[in-house]
Amino acid sequence: MLFPKHILEITDLSREQLEDLIKETQRFAFTEKETNTLLKNKSVRLIFDSNSLRTKASFERATDLMGGHHYFHEIADLVKEKDGTPREDVRDVIRSLDMLGTNVYVIRDYSRKFLETAVKTTNTPIINGFSITGHPSQIIADLAIFKKNKEYMKFDYASIVPNWGSGDVESFTYGVLMLGENITLITPNANYNPINENFFQKVDELTKRYGGKFKVTASTDVVKEVDVLYGDEWWKPGVDINDVPVPKEYQINSELIKNTKRFLSVSHYQPAHRGREITNEVMERHKFTIEPQTQMRLFSAMSLLDYVVNKL
Repeated sequence: MLFPKHILEITDLSREQLEDLIKETQRFAFTEKETNTLLKNKSVRLIFDSNSLRTKASFERATDLMGGHHYFHEIADLVKEKDGTPREDVRDVIRSLDMLGTNVYVIRDYSRKFLETAVKTTNTPIINGFSITGHPSQIIADLAIFKKNKEYMKFDYASIVPNWGSGDVESFTYGVLMLGENITLITPNANYNPINENFFQKVDELTKRYGGKFKVTASTDVVKEVDVLYGDEWWKPGVDINDVPVPKEYQINSELIKNTKRFLSVSHYQPAHRGREITNEVMERHKFTIEPQTQMRLFSAMSLLDYVVNKL
């Protein structure tokens, strides 16, 4: 099966490809597999315009373990002079990096201008490192954790999200629905305004195609019925996180998850802000489902790099 040239959103994959990547991520994580030649003599360029801990570190470490070379560039350094004046057109930047030998790009671009121009300019595979929307390595890692030894079970998921939208949770929603599972978004006034303009249209297509269910509600009572509760950081680009309040009734705390299913898995898109959208107590009590996300990000990065370099 042909693999897409660029992986910008989880829906760029077929269901079969997503399932293969989840399984490959699990194999990298839980079995002994020779990896140190998978990217031999290959170059991975990370081009970011915003802060990153797990995405940057996971792709760099993955490249090391697979025998490749990684290079990091700040977008501003490529397209602007030190005084902020324009320096070079994105098309010329990408073509130069192509000619210098690039086998994969991992791009995080909150403006999306650099990313969208790069997509139109190069035939070298691009993996979206989260550019306000689209976070393939995050979603594959999350699903690899939830589906470990449970690939034949169908789960009910819920995510508590701000009503101004969450690119990560929208990407996660697509992944859940592609597996034919169910997800509920819990948000104030049940009034969800997605970041992806075609989010509801895409959700409708996925539910009809794969049989999962989707709904939006203001009630947190649904938490009592689900298998996985997925937290979000309630973040707005360019706004101080401390200036974005989380309503108390939507905080993930001990009271919220009381009387839930016995084996409820609590996860959280990271970074998490303890004492804000999730309490320190819940973070510590559920650290065995929250913290493995970071390590699994390494293995999802490895599976994505292996696919775009060796299986295109």
